[in-house]
Amino acid sequence: MVAQFLEDVTLGVEVFAAVALAGGVLSALLAGERSNLDDPKVPFRPRELLGMVMFPTHGARDFYKTLAARFLLTVGSGIVSNYMLYILQDYLRLDQTGSQRMLSVTSAITLAVGLVCCLVAGPIADRIGRPKLLTVVTACMMAVGALVPFLVPTPGGLVAFSAIVGVANGASSSLIQTISVEVLPDPAAAAKDLGFLNLANTLGGVGGSFAGAAVIGVVGYGGAFVGQAVAVLAAAALFASIRRVR
Repeated sequence: MVAQFLEDVTLGVEVFAAVALAGGVLSALLAGERSNLDDPKVPFRPRELLGMVMFPTHGARDFYKTLAARFLLTVGSGIVSNYMLYILQDYLRLDQTGSQRMLSVTSAITLAVGLVCCLVAGPIADRIGRPKLLTVVTACMMAVGALVPFLVPTPGGLVAFSAIVGVANGASSSLIQTISVEVLPDPAAAAKDLGFLNLANTLGGVGGSFAGAAVIGVVGYGGAFVGQAVAVLAAAALFASIRRVR
């Protein structure tokens, strides 16, 4: 879908902003959470207000490992995805039309296989009881997929990259949510701490842009794929070191 807005970037930004807004409202409506208007009111205390914005400090080692791992996964993805148009034009030497067509193909592949694997990975992890192991495997799959266009800098190599990384991303998206809930240090502050974990996605996207610019500036666009592989392997190592989840 992104490829359709290459000739009118402003329109693309406006469309995706509207989609994000509508998605947020729709998610709130579909959640079906009961109202808390009748819950007992907790007296206001400055200390409790401070606690609402503080990162957890007790029994949170696995929490911070998960936070760092999620950040690195997003950084790794951003190193390549944030510069994909330039990779297509300057690394694969495609023209504007070819780049647009290739973006459409790779995006469709990533979306299709990602959705399927997202739906399948959760039940599989529940059945075998090993979400951490599967998350490590999917992170390693991302690294393998990222190296394909580096070794085979062709449109076919990029299609293979999209398929492999799409499978891994789709599966890991549901697995990581399971791990994230398991490593929360305080059930009473679960919503707040999950919010902190979700910061990894936002900050990781920004970090991926900076990391990608640094890598590409030094070794070229091919190095972006190596950078992604290194980042996701570091994330895999962090996930593997988590003790609270199998």
